[in-house]
Amino acid sequence: MEDVKYVSSASELHEHIGRNEPCVYRVPQESRLLCQTKWTRDYLAKTIGSQEVTVRKSSSRKYVDPADGFWSLVRAMLVHKMTMMEFIETGVRRGMIMSGTDTYLFHKGVPNPAWAKVWEDAKGLTAGADLTEAPGFLPRGSLHTVGLWVSGAGIKSILHYDDSGDNNVNFQIRGSKRIMLFPPTDWPKLKTILALSLHDLDVYADIIDEPDKEKQLGKLKGTHPVVAHLQENDVIYIPSRWYHYVKHEGEFNVNMTCWFEREALSAEADDDGGITIPQRSCSDYGVVIKMISAFVVSGLLNFVRKFTGVWSPASKLP
Repeated sequence: MEDVKYVSSASELHEHIGRNEPCVYRVPQESRLLCQTKWTRDYLAKTIGSQEVTVRKSSSRKYVDPADGFWSLVRAMLVHKMTMMEFIETGVRRGMIMSGTDTYLFHKGVPNPAWAKVWEDAKGLTAGADLTEAPGFLPRGSLHTVGLWVSGAGIKSILHYDDSGDNNVNFQIRGSKRIMLFPPTDWPKLKTILALSLHDLDVYADIIDEPDKEKQLGKLKGTHPVVAHLQENDVIYIPSRWYHYVKHEGEFNVNMTCWFEREALSAEADDDGGITIPQRSCSDYGVVIKMISAFVVSGLLNFVRKFTGVWSPASKLP
């Protein structure tokens, strides 16, 4: 198991994007976007505190762990509404996470007017016409969607890849996270269905904090993970369909996720001239049925609660 490679400039970041290789760019002070310096807890509360957001809560802070029981999975998929101010003041501390698309600052080429004040802080995200003068972080004209995420310590994500197929440049603006990446060619060993891995989250948790890079991978034997410990002002490039597992460490995490398109790899890189598309490798039909059933039941409950206007206010959430 290796560490993700670090690069020292936006130009090197573009080179890794061109080769479809993950990397981490620790952005120097003179190259940072305004959002990397301005997006503090107080600034976000003051600027966008009145905006309503959709959140989810899990007692285990695992979203979503295939090892959990059926009703624990259903509860973890239920959504609630609260203001950004309530989420920052109470939700983060209580292990809630943002859910859905309502915190997209920019989507399908169009800025979201509801988040205009903070979207202004992301100027300079994409490259100018002359990369030697203004390389930016993303190739010019490639930006698809930008999401704002705020979270607290202890949250763990299910291993997955972004099913849109887009590439991802992810800004760690406040707090810290540990992330483990697997190339899409590892799918036969990852117990996959659609864009998810259905291994228990403890399979990854037992490895990601281990400083001994020679530690046995156990159930992940035969895979090729790389790991990174993201600090404030780090930017990680996650190539299309690379699986990632994330552990949130900082007490107050702020993250900006930027999905973008880019040209397919050359024919020399892949027999199909593109990127491997993972297939299903999970043969445990019990866990598949449990996950699908929990998704359907939670979806129905969320629909009924939305239709009836019954949303759990922040003050009454368990």
